[in-house]
Amino acid sequence: MEKSKEVNVTIVTSGPQTADNDLDQLIAAGAKVKYLDVAKLLSTGVQHAKLWTVDNQHGYLGSANMDWRSLTQVKELGVFFKDCPRLATDLSKIIGAFGHVAEPGIMFPINWTSEFTAIYNRTNPMKLLLNGVPANVYISMSPPAFRPPGREDDLEAILHIIDSAQSFVYVAVMDFQAAVKSYSGKPDAYWPDLSNALIKASFERGVEVRILVSHWAHTSPKLRHFMKAIRTLHGVNGASLRIRFFVVPVETPEQRAIPFSRVNHNKYMVTDKTLYVGTSNWSGDYFKFAGGAGFVVECDEDHISSKSAKCLRKELEEVFLRDWNSVYTDEL
Repeated sequence: MEKSKEVNVTIVTSGPQTADNDLDQLIAAGAKVKYLDVAKLLSTGVQHAKLWTVDNQHGYLGSANMDWRSLTQVKELGVFFKDCPRLATDLSKIIGAFGHVAEPGIMFPINWTSEFTAIYNRTNPMKLLLNGVPANVYISMSPPAFRPPGREDDLEAILHIIDSAQSFVYVAVMDFQAAVKSYSGKPDAYWPDLSNALIKASFERGVEVRILVSHWAHTSPKLRHFMKAIRTLHGVNGASLRIRFFVVPVETPEQRAIPFSRVNHNKYMVTDKTLYVGTSNWSGDYFKFAGGAGFVVECDEDHISSKSAKCLRKELEEVFLRDWNSVYTDEL
């Protein structure tokens, strides 16, 4: 709030505008707040991306909402980077695109100006040195209706990463359902894009697939059925398809009383070649109708400059295996 009095602070948040003490105080202090009402624009959906940029130098992309529970009561994962103007500028373009869509009177298809056009994508990634390791990097975005020219589609980025894996795909996500979920009382639509890609990778290429989903107070009863549908092909044609549920323990009455907390909320994937850190749960409605973004890194692990340098992909693999092998998981 103090910074809002000293520097330009712009926030793009879910609309429509409602009474919000924190945002109201920020506005009073000088912050500019834009309300992106995705459901009004696309008939359903929400602004779900969690992104920060500072001075076009530093940034964050990850699963954490800007809420005290996310920082104290929920298990989150994100990427923070500093002193990287190319990456920060590109992430600022995505935040700017969401802000542009939030402007009154926006019409579809959007007539994007050049300031929002992405230079970097899967076919033309940034060449960066991340923690001393050469890497190809780009940022993807959803939904398609909000995506400016040149920007990689979030779902297409994930599918390409799965299709490119040679030995393993590890996925950690709060919710994974082969459906476009309906919030209007209509039946859900079947949507097997991601589950089919994982099954195909393991069934046809022998890729080891591990999926770590969350179990908490608000887990849909459908989740276990969707996971069983994937797990049922384990061992067929040599496929390796394993699923575990991660449970964040509730240890005190005070913790139990906090709503929408005590959950593994992260959304990421790591393969033998690539890491992906995103903001969306893995169901079709997120990729079709929710504002989201993904951070994709492919490290050149054959050219690490020093023994102290460590590839981000390897770090994320170790995080996944730590959680997978922890006492907080139960295997399906």
